[in-house]
Amino acid sequence: MGSYDELYKRLFSHPQVMWELIEGFLPSGLSALCAPGSLVREEGSFVTPNLSRREADLIWSVALRGGGERLYLYLLLEFQSTVDRGMPVRILQYVAAFLKSLLDQKRLPGGGLPPVLPIVLYNGDAPWQASVSLEDLRIAGIPDQLMIYQPQLQFYLIDETRLPAEALDREHLTAILFSIEQKGDFEQARQLMRKLSRTLKSRYKDTHQLHREMTELLLVMFEKRFPGFAEQNDDIGDLDMLATRVEQWYQQALKKGLEQGLEQGLEQGLEKGLEQGLLRGEARLLERQLLRRFGPLPEWVQEKLQAATEEDLDNWADAVLEAETLEAVFGKE
Repeated sequence: MGSYDELYKRLFSHPQVMWELIEGFLPSGLSALCAPGSLVREEGSFVTPNLSRREADLIWSVALRGGGERLYLYLLLEFQSTVDRGMPVRILQYVAAFLKSLLDQKRLPGGGLPPVLPIVLYNGDAPWQASVSLEDLRIAGIPDQLMIYQPQLQFYLIDETRLPAEALDREHLTAILFSIEQKGDFEQARQLMRKLSRTLKSRYKDTHQLHREMTELLLVMFEKRFPGFAEQNDDIGDLDMLATRVEQWYQQALKKGLEQGLEQGLEQGLEKGLEQGLLRGEARLLERQLLRRFGPLPEWVQEKLQAATEEDLDNWADAVLEAETLEAVFGKE
C-alpha cells in the first residue's frame, strides 16, 4: 500500500479527476477558459536551484479556448501538519525551475514563456492562515522605484478540510473525497463511500483502477484516524467492502466503548456508594451524640445533618464535646 501523498498523486494523475478540480475548485471562470478534453500530463521531474529533483508534484497543461496557447497547472500536494509561511517563496522556486526546464528543452509554444497557475492542495490539521502572495512577505516601505524589480507570485490555495458545504455538494469524485476527509462521523463517512462507489461506476472510465486507488487511499485515511484499521482489513478489494468493514469497525468500537463505560460507571458507582455510606454513618453517630446531650433535635438540625459534608461532620463532632447549645455546635451563636 502506498503512502498518503503517493496515493493522492496517483488519484490526480487521472485526467477526469484533474478536470473535476478545474471545474469545481479553481478560481471562478477558469474552467470556461479551458477546452474540455485537452488535458495533458506533463513531465514533472526537474531540478530546482538547490539541485534537488522535484518529482512529487503534478504538472498538467490544458488548451485555452480560442487561441491554441496552453495553460500549465502546477499542483503541489501539501500534507504537512503545520502551515508553511514561506510557501510563496517555495512555489516561486519550483515554478522558475519548471520554466527553466521548458527553456532548456526548447518547449516554448508561441516562442515565449507560457502562463502557469500554481495550486496548493493543503490537507493539514490547522487552518491555512499564512499568505498566498509573495507580496505579503516583503518588508514595508520598499520604494516604488525598486518595487518594479521585485518578483511577483501568488498561488491558489485549496484548503481541503475547510471547503464550504456548497462546494462539496456535487456528484464528483473530488467533492465526495474532500467530504469524507471532513467527516469525523463513521456513519456519514460510510454513506459518502457508498455515494463514491456509485459515482465511480456511473461517471468514470477506467473504473476498476480508480476503485482500487480510491480504496487504498481511504484505507490509509482511516488508518490515520483509527490505528490498526488497515492492518486488520488488508483483504479489502473494493469500496463497497470497505464501507461494510468501516460500519462493522464502528459497531465494534461502539460496543467496546459501551462495555468500558458500564464497567467504569459500576466502579465509580460502587466507590461513590461506599463514600456516601460512610458519610451517612458518621452523620448518624453525630446525631446520637446530639440526642444524648441536647434531647430531641429540631428540624433545622436534621436538615444540616442530611446535607453535611465530611468536613462539616468533623467540625461538628469536635464542637459537640464542649458546646453548651445546639446553636454553638453548628456555629449559629
